Amino acid sequence: MKKSIDNNIELQKFKDEFESNLKIYEGKPGGGKSFSAKSEINQLSLMEDINIYVIDSHKEYKKLDRENVNINNDIENIFEILDDIYEKSGVLTVNQKTIVYIENFELYCRGREKQIKFLDYAEKLKHHGISFVLIVQDLEFMDRLIRNMYLLYCGEHYEFNRD
Repeated sequence: MKKSIDNNIELQKFKDEFESNLKIYEGKPGGGKSFSAKSEINQLSLMEDINIYVIDSHKEYKKLDRENVNINNDIENIFEILDDIYEKSGVLTVNQKTIVYIENFELYCRGREKQIKFLDYAEKLKHHGISFVLIVQDLEFMDRLIRNMYLLYCGEHYEFNRD
């Protein structure tokens, strides 16, 4: 049985309901997604107990490179980058938190298999205090990603309406 979900769901409610470690900035180019993420990174980088990783194919975030902010521009090997972050998380102190920002997430995880693989990584890394902020411009990609999230967490098929 298919269920219909209005596209106006609040992603924060989704995050809370599924105890997810994902935050998503979605919107059209020039809508302020990267600006919001950069502002958030600036604020968080002042805290000593947070490690921040930014995966940025367009080198927009290079001015934010600080002691606890690591910038990576490699778009070919996102899963190797996540493995590296996972390994480093094992040496973090108990109170430390890691946040991974992925700019233009749709470039890294085209296709259902890569999306499911990423969601599996996110689930595994959640237990090590690692959260993700996904910055996405492709709205159709978002529809597919959220559908795959529901499939992964609920095992049901949903249809999305963009009315």
